[in-house]
Amino acid sequence: MSKSVSILGCGWLGLPLAESLVQAGYHIKGSTTHADKAVLLQAKGIHPYVIDLSSSTAFTGAADFFDTDILVVLVPPRSKTQNPGVYLSQMQQLAEVIVLYPRIQQLLYTSSTSVYPDRSGLVKEEEISLPEQSAHSELVAVENIFLSVLNLSVTIARLGGLTGGSRLLVRHFAGKKELSGGYYPVNLLHQQDAVNSIRFLLEKRLTGVFNVCSPEHPYKKDFYTRLAKRFHMALPEFKEEDQQEGKTINVSKLEKAGYLFSYRTPDSYTYDEHLQ
Repeated sequence: MSKSVSILGCGWLGLPLAESLVQAGYHIKGSTTHADKAVLLQAKGIHPYVIDLSSSTAFTGAADFFDTDILVVLVPPRSKTQNPGVYLSQMQQLAEVIVLYPRIQQLLYTSSTSVYPDRSGLVKEEEISLPEQSAHSELVAVENIFLSVLNLSVTIARLGGLTGGSRLLVRHFAGKKELSGGYYPVNLLHQQDAVNSIRFLLEKRLTGVFNVCSPEHPYKKDFYTRLAKRFHMALPEFKEEDQQEGKTINVSKLEKAGYLFSYRTPDSYTYDEHLQ
């Protein structure tokens, strides 16, 4: 009997993850906040559920969704539209629901490398474990909520800036002038490596916190200038006098566990054909 995986949040990352797991023979349940997207999920072999965490009845009728072996939580905070504390409250409620379903043996939560402060040098997973240490205290608080759930194998994947596929980040920089942070290393993750690394962590049953981003980190000014040229966009201009360097995310823990990146450098990222 194939394992059941429920993916809370079948969006830009969750949907290709779900498709990949369907192809691998898993029984996949996927959630969306929009009823019209349920048809798309079903067409791809994903059992659809409409779950909106902003609703007071978010978990009503969701018992079958949580009757699963593995739960993947792919719900980032909506920092620009949510009031402070709302996301934390939603994740706390989710954790309280999870404990009601003993079938769930594994939980993977996608956090972000934005938890690390912008300071120069390599950063490893163990450097941030408490909200007060973090540049994004809410995310670390959520990590700790899930890590404290008893009788559950919990994995936290701190993902780098997500790009590749239909997401072309150079659009935010093309043609702009006097940009700061040109000497910051980029800490990016291609969509395919995001999918593959999550599968790797689940299938190896690795627990704890893992940084996930491409192992090579070109300077921001160099990377986005090359990408603008590649896509025939106006070149960005960075302040040459701003030579402050930022954080470089260390992924040696994930690599030592055996994960092989498809894209070691952001310069090799591929994008959807219509963007070429």
